[in-house]
Amino acid sequence: MEEKQKCKECWNCGNYGAYYTKGFCYFDKTKQGFCSKHNEIKEKHNSCEFWRQDIHFNGLRKAVSRRALTDILINLSAIKQILQEEQENKNEQ
Repeated sequence: MEEKQKCKECWNCGNYGAYYTKGFCYFDKTKQGFCSKHNEIKEKHNSCEFWRQDIHFNGLRKAVSRRALTDILINLSAIKQILQEEQENKNEQ
């Protein structure tokens, strides 16, 4: 029963949006977030009767991750091409 209750905490709810603070190189997730059902800030380990599964969360994270990795790959390919052209120019001289 305790395991089932833990799964229904706010941090795992479709109505909950976590707050983040800006760190040095990345964003840190805080222990609070906004509940769209209650229209107020809630602790991530709270729970209530309005809990619902977030069906779009995993798909969205994967899509965003794929897009970011694609952009990184494009940038790395451009850098590789620039470095190869510089090396070819040095070899010709």
